[in-house]
Amino acid sequence: MRGPAAGRPRTGGGPPAGSQAPTAGRRGSGRRLGVRGAARRPGTAVAALGLATVASTSLPGGAPSPAAAGAGSPAADPTLAPPVAFLAGVAMLVLGWALLVEPVWLRRRAFRLPLAGGPPRPLPAARGGRPVRRGLRLVHLTDLHAPLYRVDEGALLDQVAAWDPDAVVVTGDLAEGPHLPARRGVDLLATLARRWPVYLVPGNHDHLHGWPALRRELEAAGIRVLVNRGVVLRSGAVAVFLAGVDDPHTGRDRLDRALAGAPRDLPAVVLAHAPAARLRQEAAARRVRLVLAGHTHGGQVRLPVVGALWIPGQGWLPRYDRGWFDIGGTWWYIATGLGTPKPWVRLLCRPEVVLVELD
Repeated sequence: MRGPAAGRPRTGGGPPAGSQAPTAGRRGSGRRLGVRGAARRPGTAVAALGLATVASTSLPGGAPSPAAAGAGSPAADPTLAPPVAFLAGVAMLVLGWALLVEPVWLRRRAFRLPLAGGPPRPLPAARGGRPVRRGLRLVHLTDLHAPLYRVDEGALLDQVAAWDPDAVVVTGDLAEGPHLPARRGVDLLATLARRWPVYLVPGNHDHLHGWPALRRELEAAGIRVLVNRGVVLRSGAVAVFLAGVDDPHTGRDRLDRALAGAPRDLPAVVLAHAPAARLRQEAAARRVRLVLAGHTHGGQVRLPVVGALWIPGQGWLPRYDRGWFDIGGTWWYIATGLGTPKPWVRLLCRPEVVLVELD
């Protein structure tokens, strides 16, 4: 590169004519040289910027500088873009599935539990897909979180009709909260109550919504509310004492009161919103045969191998998340529920309706 043109007056303290311009190795940073040289010698701005560019993009030995390496684009690392795009696509597919597919995809489960002892078993189906009736049938619904359930009501009613239960039991959280109407859930239960007895216990969200007013609505619609009390339920030769407790998650349950009128010769079936620790211990101590519960939503978002991530009242990686559990000789079924509240997605955890036949 050439210095100032001949005959032009020299300014500043630059090198004498014919001498070589300082290099980055002599003066340090090429970036600093470019800024100062351009400011003091306008005639050498192009040369200074050229040195700055070379110095800022290379280190001694020809290695690229951290600035140049960090300023790369997909063209600088062509192997980076495809994996990132693939992972982004997979994430969008999973989110779409969890948001649009699983919350509306109703799962149907049916079991038989011997009252005399033994574990529950999947209920065998007769020709045409309808189980052969042998005992007392309970259809279990829970956690509608009205109006935040998106299962098809027609499909749900058809399934209940196909099972033709002796009673429908609802284990709480019919409502979502104080600022959302629960009327849709009340109307659904009222439709069921026109054909079958419907028993309900409240959950923590029902109390949050305003339980006294909600209870009046339910009872006016023909729903039988069991709050720390019980009734005898019969179907043919099979009879149980059906007891319901107030919300265990908030400590309102009183199992002793609920079982106070239970005949000694009848097995007890308890309806409870949540599988709280105290209730688990009390049910085992009182030799309750079956507890039907909800609250957990099955974790609502589950991962392969890991299972549920977090459940209120149990914390991270909970044990009692969904399905059957033998706790001290008492069988529990914890249902995943029907609603999809916050975070408004379900992953590997479909909403479900459950039939339990007791014989």
